[in-house]
Amino acid sequence: MSYAKSVLQPGETIIASGRLHWIIYGWAILFLAAGAALLMLEFRYTPNHDMLIAVTAMSFGALFLICFLYAWFIRWITEFAVTSRRIISKRGFIWRQTEEMSMDKVETIDVVQSRSEEHTSELQ
Repeated sequence: MSYAKSVLQPGETIIASGRLHWIIYGWAILFLAAGAALLMLEFRYTPNHDMLIAVTAMSFGALFLICFLYAWFIRWITEFAVTSRRIISKRGFIWRQTEEMSMDKVETIDVVQSRSEEHTSELQ
């Protein structure tokens, strides 16, 4: 059961729920791509260095796996929800950090997707 569902008050319903963007896997993707590119170069330009190729594959494979599992865990323990009465944010596994705000207290919401979009919106 999600944290938001477990703290619902009587008569309160979940309107929307969210999670962290997939870009949190960025480092894992970067290590995977760099490792694949380096392995392709090694296969092409160092044909008789099996030990070098094996070390490269294991190193970048380990870096990919560590970064992927870390990002997956952070994404798994983070939860956002909008209910009919409040906004709930939860992060943490053993030690939880939660934030809840009543809908009556919300005045504005700012969303900044990227610096380039922010810059173009200022120019218009």
